[in-house]
Amino acid sequence: MSQSDSFVEEVTEELRRDRLFAFFRRWGPYVIAVLVLIVAFSAWNEYRKARALAEREARGDALRAALAIEDPAARLSALDKLVAAEDSPSAVLRLARAVGMAAAGDTDGAVAALKALAGDDAVDVVYRDAAKLRLLALDAAMSAKDRIAMLDGMIGPDAPYRLLALEARAVIVLGQGEKDKAIADLRTILTDPAAAPSLQARAFELFRAAGGDLAALLNPE
Repeated sequence: MSQSDSFVEEVTEELRRDRLFAFFRRWGPYVIAVLVLIVAFSAWNEYRKARALAEREARGDALRAALAIEDPAARLSALDKLVAAEDSPSAVLRLARAVGMAAAGDTDGAVAALKALAGDDAVDVVYRDAAKLRLLALDAAMSAKDRIAMLDGMIGPDAPYRLLALEARAVIVLGQGEKDKAIADLRTILTDPAAAPSLQARAFELFRAAGGDLAALLNPE
């Protein structure tokens, strides 16, 4: 490399350093501030997540402690305090409180709470349908027609309590003398591999009592 080329390269390198230093003198504080903000935001976000997790765990522990209380009135009192402590009580807590109200003898209050939960579209279908099943057992004023209509909405292919809803509907229609409809619902339960053994046992007894064809059920073609 000639001396002139070496000189040009040194000058070019100096210019690069000068421009780099000038850039950092002008923008360095801003770059550092942005990096500090990124680190601070990441730390705050992790803290927020950890705090939210701790709060959820604390609420879960409090709910388990309340449900472990044997005396129904004391249990309901503990659940009431948990509900009052939250701006927007969870669906699990609302359902537990409704069940607690029923256990403490406040059937009307339990029915009202279950109806509110069952009709809340913001709540996951698992809890809405669980509230409906409880409602069917508690609301003596509900007509058979309304019961069947409610159950019809719980029997879709992806419904969480589909098989229990089929069982409940079979019991209602069987009480109305509609044996064929009851047998059809019970057969669906008995041939579904997802049905729990206890549910299948109940369905089998109902199927037999309704006059279902046991031979065809046990030996399908």
